[in-house]
Amino acid sequence: MALLPLVVLFVFVLVSVLPSLLSGPITPDPDFTWEPTKKYETARNTWHWGVPYHVNRADWEGSSLWESVPEERRHQTDAAMFSSKVRAFERSVESHYVRKLQSEVSVASKLDFFPVD
Repeated sequence: MALLPLVVLFVFVLVSVLPSLLSGPITPDPDFTWEPTKKYETARNTWHWGVPYHVNRADWEGSSLWESVPEERRHQTDAAMFSSKVRAFERSVESHYVRKLQSEVSVASKLDFFPVD
């Protein structure tokens, strides 16, 4: 009877972890950059704000994000509209872009505040 709380706790932990064990490995989102490079040569724009970013074509097309877009829609410029995964990724890209702009404005305002002769 003294072990009953431990058994219940073990069963609870097992039930909560089991779905993640059965779902397979988690694949990370593809990396992106703001400027094109040899590795990140494929230009894309976010669907909502049109923020430009670049991805590696092989990584992008092999990602679960791109696979979540219906095949018949993949050639369209608004393909992201048809996948909640791509929209979530692009919201993240837009959030990074806003932080980048805020950082640039912050640095510029500090430089203007302390002029160099």
